[in-house]
Amino acid sequence: MRSALLGVMLLFSTAAFAQRPVPAPASSAEEKVGSYHVITSQLQPVQATRRLMPQPGIQLNDTTADTPQEYSGTIPVPSNYVIDGLQNPQNNCVDITAQENGCRFVDYASFSITDSNHIFYHVRNHGGRVLLLLNVAVRDLVAQTSQSADSDWYANQVTAFNVLKDTNVLVQGIWNNDSVFFVPGQPLSPDAQKAVQQEGQPQTIGNETIYSYRVKDPGWKGQANASCVDVKTKGACKPAEVKLHGSAPLK
Repeated sequence: MRSALLGVMLLFSTAAFAQRPVPAPASSAEEKVGSYHVITSQLQPVQATRRLMPQPGIQLNDTTADTPQEYSGTIPVPSNYVIDGLQNPQNNCVDITAQENGCRFVDYASFSITDSNHIFYHVRNHGGRVLLLLNVAVRDLVAQTSQSADSDWYANQVTAFNVLKDTNVLVQGIWNNDSVFFVPGQPLSPDAQKAVQQEGQPQTIGNETIYSYRVKDPGWKGQANASCVDVKTKGACKPAEVKLHGSAPLK
């Protein structure tokens, strides 16, 4: 895939479209049919941290020194947050029955962050019932949206959109004086089918998927999924310059 894309024009930023390549000059056989831009939306963590509320808790049952109990499992954190870390202290022990004084008999409690939304715990006690409340620092996730600069559309041009996982991408443009919009990877509306057709199969590399679309010639009378025919030469469409638009560079 990399060798096939040598010489392509790249438009990348780490979270959105922030740079724009100089468009390749159109050859005499290409016809400018419009322009487009790309709107990218992605959830990003805010800078500030705060304690997750309500605090996730682990209940330890009543037991004795002769029959200590161990507990292990995974605590999920809601998907609208990302875990920043565990605060100090990592947990607060609360006696469920005050007279049992169960917090004195918690032998150990260990916690480890397994990913951005899960915490693994391993705990043991040999006394009264208690509740361990975790002190988890989190960052809120908020949608951040950006829009690329306009790029020209040429008849028979192939444009590839590099879409990161968990990123929403919307292509908006003008083709033959008509408004066009589509989401790479989703079925094209009848209006979008007049302007573009998907080229080949999507290619997934790591957490990125590449969707390619060929821009139609307004004079082309073929069906949406038919082989491309150049209306000027009556032959197959000539190889087109490929432009790659995405939210992160290929690995």
